[in-house]
Amino acid sequence: MAIRENIVIVKKYGLHPKYVECEEEFVKNWRPLDGWTIQDHDGFVLPTHHSKLGVEFYKSYKKTILRGFLYVFAVTCLVACICFYKTSFHTTQLALFSSLLLTYVLGEMLLSTKTYKSCKQKTEFLYNTTQVFKIRFLFFAPVF
Repeated sequence: MAIRENIVIVKKYGLHPKYVECEEEFVKNWRPLDGWTIQDHDGFVLPTHHSKLGVEFYKSYKKTILRGFLYVFAVTCLVACICFYKTSFHTTQLALFSSLLLTYVLGEMLLSTKTYKSCKQKTEFLYNTTQVFKIRFLFFAPVF
């Protein structure tokens, strides 16, 4: 059992397990890119896949994403305004590309937190991508 007297056992990919005494603080500060897994009945699983705490992780992540959404939306509006301001052609193109990219980011942020299932899929994708990237980066490090 993972939770005993408010103690949660967590682990990062390839590291030793760690005890977390304050699960509320861990849930509040958790981000998918951190690469944490949490012990459940079947072993270590992603936090959003946990049988008891999964929904709490989803709510915390959704709250964080919505706060970030407001910041990115403000930057998107600011960059879009640059498109209509009299600037050089290259600056206008850069602002247009940036506003399109930021619009994509806004859509991705909203879609990844739309439902609990989509959040679980996004968490799996981010976890797998970060694990593969860490392994592959060692091979490409001499090139950089």
